[in-house]
Amino acid sequence: MSGVRAGRPGGATRTGRTARAGAAAALVLAAALAGCGGPGAPDPHPDPDADPTTAEETDVAFTNPVHDGNLPDPFVLRAEGAWWAYGTQGRLGTLPVLRSHDLVHWEVVGDGMPVLAPWSGAGRHWAPEVVELGGRYVAYYTAMERGTQQQCLGVAYADHPAGPFVDGSGTPFVCEHEEGGSIDASPFVDVDGTPYLLWKNDGNHVGVRSWIRVQQLSPDGSALVGDGPVDLITHDQPWEGTSSRVPPWWRATGGTTCCTPPTTTGPRTTASAGRSPTRSPGRGPSRGTSRSCARRPRRPDPGTGAW
Repeated sequence: MSGVRAGRPGGATRTGRTARAGAAAALVLAAALAGCGGPGAPDPHPDPDADPTTAEETDVAFTNPVHDGNLPDPFVLRAEGAWWAYGTQGRLGTLPVLRSHDLVHWEVVGDGMPVLAPWSGAGRHWAPEVVELGGRYVAYYTAMERGTQQQCLGVAYADHPAGPFVDGSGTPFVCEHEEGGSIDASPFVDVDGTPYLLWKNDGNHVGVRSWIRVQQLSPDGSALVGDGPVDLITHDQPWEGTSSRVPPWWRATGGTTCCTPPTTTGPRTTASAGRSPTRSPGRGPSRGTSRSCARRPRRPDPGTGAW
């Protein structure tokens, strides 16, 4: 389960691909787009303009699926007084967009990126994530590069969360060709307003190690800045198999971390083992985001025995 991401510039609060409980609206997102769960009663329609990071928690009932359609790799953005869901390419278009005022009742907006970038080919347009930076909405996405047939990262811009998002570049935003390509871009804005981009090289595609990486973005999100990406974490545990996925990141305060207490930014990593725990807690860097991570060992809950 991905985490709630809050504190976006411009008041936009983002929620990760399946969501965690926090505010009442965030409580329903996991079921809303991941498609689990059971029956429920009509919901009370929370205030669409309320800040979900500070609103008092209330009970919201719903029946799954709340969107009876195909929306793989869903990502949800809070902006313009509504929730906006984006997903992998499907029957709704290259970059499907849905809208909701309560995370339970969804309406189809349409294709948020009707024109492909010049560098990309049709058919493998994956996992977009959107952030508000520099007064516009910036979508980071994965697509197939025409010349190499590898998956690479693109960036597109729009004046409204519904789009249209436009990427006029002739080359990908990031593509590590010698390491299998680049996929699963995830923007993160720190509490001081500094934006970063996380992604992974598609190493399992070509039989090399996959790394989750991070690099600082320019204030408007249009370029990577600094000396280069920092390798954060990889699949180096026996149960993890040969692949990993980019997790959501959040800012947490309090407690002791592997770096410098009391504040840290930390991921949860997902790996491809079949009979082992599929999530491993990680700890990220304090004093900024671009430092390596180290795991802490998992232990079962002493009360339930669950991991």
